[in-house]
Amino acid sequence: MFAVVILLAMIYVSSRIAKINIRSDPVEEIMRDVREYAHINGILYREFNSNLHMAVEFKGHVDISHKLLERAIHNLEELGMYSKNEEIMSKLNAVIERLHNLKM
Repeated sequence: MFAVVILLAMIYVSSRIAKINIRSDPVEEIMRDVREYAHINGILYREFNSNLHMAVEFKGHVDISHKLLERAIHNLEELGMYSKNEEIMSKLNAVIERLHNLKM
């Protein structure tokens, strides 16, 4: 009986620690927000996704990462132009602003 209580206590403590260590990644949030607009132009979406992934990978090389981030922003701007919908364009502009504020 005592072993079961200790086991339950350890499970409870480990689950609390796991919840504390989970931080939302801003890049993943941005990708999740843009994913709903992939239907507008799949090629531009995939280019944006690739450029953003590579910018994160190369964050040790600031110049390369910055260039890839600018390409991702350019892809989003083009995606907004393809949509021809003001609401989608404003949401994509908000995401672009978040990308500008992102520290790599």
